[in-house]
Parts: sequence; C-alpha cells; structure tokens
Amino acid sequence: MKQIFTKITLFLLLIIFSTSFAQSSPVKSNEVNSDGNGATLTNGKQIVTDYHLYQNYPNPFNPQTRITYSLKAKGLVQLNVYNILGQLVCKLVNASQEAGTYSVTFDGTNLISGIYVYELKVLSPSDYTNNFTASRKLILIK
Repeated sequence: MKQIFTKITLFLLLIIFSTSFAQSSPVKSNEVNSDGNGATLTNGKQIVTDYHLYQNYPNPFNPQTRITYSLKAKGLVQLNVYNILGQLVCKLVNASQEAGTYSVTFDGTNLISGIYVYELKVLSPSDYTNNFTASRKLILIK
C-alpha cells in the first residue's frame, strides 16, 4: 500500500513539475549543439551527443502518437507508459539499442481518455546501472 501511495505522489509531483516548466527541456546538455537537444549535424548525418526524451507528437492525441528519444551510447532501453495512478499500461521498448535517435508509435485505442506518463530508462549494458531516466506526460482525448 505504501508503494502505491509513493508512486501516486511521485506521478502527481511529476505532473505539477512538468506543467510549471512546460517550455523547458527536462534534459540539459553541458554543451550547446546545433539543435539545442544534444545532437550535432556532421556531413548531413546526425551524431547524438546526449540522452534526450522528446515530447510526443501530436499531444493531445487520438488514437496514436509518436514518441522520439536519442541515445548517446549503447544501452538497455526501457520505454514504458503509465496511467496517472502509476500502473503500467504498455511496454513500448525493452531491448538493447545502439546510439542514435529512435521513434516509436504509441496506440491508445484501447485506453480511456486521460493523462498518461511515459518514461525512458537507459541502463548500462555492462552492469545494468541506470545511465539516464526521463519522463513526460501525454494526453489522450477521445
């Protein structure tokens, strides 16, 4: 029961925090790059220099939206969607991936309207320690 209360509290704080800073990125890079999001263009190719979880598009959505993220190094990637109560709704990605930018389509056809949270975790492939975690909210309107 305590774990459920803790998850609910964390998700509510996440929503309050992300609403307060809706214009700012949750991931800040130490260096300024050409696109401001941890990626640099070289000879027409994108080289990812930081981890980044982008806001889904479109948002609000019905019934599908696209979630994009960038990885600066190889890692075990977990991309999950949770409801406002902190319950796992969908596992979108659970695989080892190389550095680069990836995009996943989330289909909310079988879900009710509401606010959901998607979370990206990147674990080191050698010892499974957490390299990066970020989350954002998405809104399903039917």
